[in-house]
Amino acid sequence: MASSYQVRLATRDEVPQIAAVVEEAFKDNEIFRYMTPTATPEQNYAWRRGMFDEEWTLPGRKVFVAVHNDTKQIVGAARWCFPFALTEEEKKAGVGMDVLEGPEPPGCITEFFQDFFTRLFAYRRKYVDHSDTYVLDIIGIHPDHQRKGLGGLLIQHVLAQVDREGKRAYLEASAAGKGLYVKLGWEEIDEMHVDVRPYGGHGVEKEKIMMRPAVKATEKE
Repeated sequence: MASSYQVRLATRDEVPQIAAVVEEAFKDNEIFRYMTPTATPEQNYAWRRGMFDEEWTLPGRKVFVAVHNDTKQIVGAARWCFPFALTEEEKKAGVGMDVLEGPEPPGCITEFFQDFFTRLFAYRRKYVDHSDTYVLDIIGIHPDHQRKGLGGLLIQHVLAQVDREGKRAYLEASAAGKGLYVKLGWEEIDEMHVDVRPYGGHGVEKEKIMMRPAVKATEKE
């Protein structure tokens, strides 16, 4: 149960553990499975570890982890982008903007990778004002610890602050994950279709574009 875990802010030296947990959580994801069809688990882990480490200091970036009380092992992680403001120089340089950068994963189908993330970041640019919106960027729970309430525990840890500040919160969700986010107050505002059939898949995956409206002071009382 969720009472067997605690949530806290992660430190950068925990990136190897965080990457391992998130990789396990996403290893059977339909989109990423067909995006990197020839990559080994070791290659995928190395890429994800590098991604977490290289992006650690981006504006607003914070990672929270769920830790098992008995084993002290990290079993879940959520990466958020908290609201931030850029200087004019940073804006001109494109710092912290929603653009595709960094190396591609090994064994990656470049066309698929670039199309997916270019469109995903276009939704963020359309709906997110980074000065007043929290973005749940990545969340992953180790398969051995799923269905124990950890996803909600990780998210609610930050939502308490979101509501105190009266801010909005944005995310992209798989169809399977949508139910949890609806329970926590998110609403579907758009949908991104990802056709995996040209890459060996069997259908069209749907990424739900979701926004959690700001909670007004009267609603919090």
